[in-house]
Amino acid sequence: MSGLFGNNIFTIAQKSLDFRTSRHDLLASNVANKDTPGYQAEDLVFRASLEKALQAEQPGPLKQTDSRHFDGRNTPPLNEVEAQRILSAS
Repeated sequence: MSGLFGNNIFTIAQKSLDFRTSRHDLLASNVANKDTPGYQAEDLVFRASLEKALQAEQPGPLKQTDSRHFDGRNTPPLNEVEAQRILSAS
């Protein structure tokens, strides 16, 4: 996984199913047109299609709208005393 909001298994699975649906439709068209003069059968390449789909959905930078928001970078865990101090200050 790349970062906090990176691609996850569900996004990849969804893109994979979208590809399979598109490929199924294309192959059905190939079968339906097999006797059509001059028709050229087509196919899709899975890896190229998946990479293109995933690149199209790369999220932009996050906007911090409140000073109490996390910045999206890894931060060390709070110890119990520090957590209580922060909670009591809110």
